[in-house]
Amino acid sequence: GLANAVKGIREVGFGAGFAEKSLGVNAAITCADAQSALALWTMAQAGLGMAQLAAAGEGNAPPILNRIKTQTKGKSVIISVQVLPEDLDELGSFGPGAAFEEDEEPDPEELIGEKAADFTLPVLGGGEFDLSEHVGKNVVVLDFWATWCGPCVKALPEVMKATDGLKDKGVVLVAVNQGEEAKPINKFLKRKKWDGLKVVLDNEDISSDAFMVSGIPQTVIIDKKGIVRHVHVGYSPNIGKRLRKELEAILAE
Repeated sequence: GLANAVKGIREVGFGAGFAEKSLGVNAAITCADAQSALALWTMAQAGLGMAQLAAAGEGNAPPILNRIKTQTKGKSVIISVQVLPEDLDELGSFGPGAAFEEDEEPDPEELIGEKAADFTLPVLGGGEFDLSEHVGKNVVVLDFWATWCGPCVKALPEVMKATDGLKDKGVVLVAVNQGEEAKPINKFLKRKKWDGLKVVLDNEDISSDAFMVSGIPQTVIIDKKGIVRHVHVGYSPNIGKRLRKELEAILAE
């Protein structure tokens, strides 16, 4: 039953990725074992089916219901949905639009052209990272991420590839982890064989607040003068090529 299915849950993670005209949202629910995951998936499928039938019976089924997908993968249940602009419009029809306007998320693109906020954070494995120490010396790429974020895990290898060949030209990549403890991060990095990645720990939202991070992954390029030049929010398949092109243009100045 539901109680046993919920009892088997060990961890829940959320991620979001932006495409040109849609937002992909996913939840990864890790269970104690594959049997618990299958039981939870069965409950989720049944609940989704009932919601679709009920909405269809009332004649006002929102299209987004048909875009909710569930699947099992080992000990995990993956729930994903593609959100379109019209879905948000429909959501707004259930309440006053002013309520949404008052709670608008900050736009990190407003940072472009501004001096990057300084911060100092602990480095995974020891030491500290002080952004101000790189002004005048390095182009810094900040990648805000978490191990549970599917789009982050897709984007980070491409960000690493885009920056690795430019290290000797003064490009520094810093992966800013959002709120996780050192042990699971180390375990994740070892599994991915990303041992050379510089990870800093932002457990108090110090840098994420300064750079208006409301969704991850978010990648920020800061030039040698300490000015924010580019901001990318979400994952796109060509993120690595875009970053490489932007970095090479900055280095050529």
